[in-house]
Amino acid sequence: MKHCPECNAEYLDTAIRCSDCDVELTIGPAIQEEHPDPKVETVYATGDPALVAMVKSLFEDAKIEYFTKGDEIQDLFGMGRIGGLNILCGPVEFVVAAKDAPTARELLAHLNDSVPDELSEEEPGT
Repeated sequence: MKHCPECNAEYLDTAIRCSDCDVELTIGPAIQEEHPDPKVETVYATGDPALVAMVKSLFEDAKIEYFTKGDEIQDLFGMGRIGGLNILCGPVEFVVAAKDAPTARELLAHLNDSVPDELSEEEPGT
């Protein structure tokens, strides 16, 4: 197998020049580029379906790429969710790129805030 030293395209052994770069081909396999493993972090975990939907919405609005662990198997075993959590599978975990983790955590910081029992007498706009 031959390859182009410029664009790394692979050619049959009978080829002489790269059709794109017009340079002479070298013998041997194409050079494999190394792709480092991406660094990811789990930034949130919950069994509450409402919070799962909210976190997805927040990440999509902020254009933060994420993936979830355990989201699709919450109801798989027919036990459903008990108190929002499937005890066989554990909580749904949200994982983002390490570079996005601080922003993601900042977006989610308010989700654990408690809701007051009573609203204040003065509501905005009244």
